[in-house]
Amino acid sequence: MSEFEKNNKKLEMCVNVFDKENKRLSNEFEEWQIERQKIWDELEHEKMIAKDKSNMVKQENEALQARIKEIEEELDLKNKAFRDLQKKYEVLEREYTILYK
Repeated sequence: MSEFEKNNKKLEMCVNVFDKENKRLSNEFEEWQIERQKIWDELEHEKMIAKDKSNMVKQENEALQARIKEIEEELDLKNKAFRDLQKKYEVLEREYTILYK
């Protein structure tokens, strides 16, 4: 073989090696892209779940705040009723003391 043919054959071997490496790297890149997309999709899904949970917690918090307000209003009414009864009791006690002394 001539020197030219030997060099040409070596060059073809190098090109074949580069082609194989290029295909391998392309396949690996595609696998990474697929894996990256899966991870991205999972993150988006988790983000949606977190947002839904956050909304649920917010709604529960609002419901509990409303319930606390209702209970506070009931407590205020009962405290007022208690104070009124206490005043009536004091008046009755004074009348009793005046009548039976």
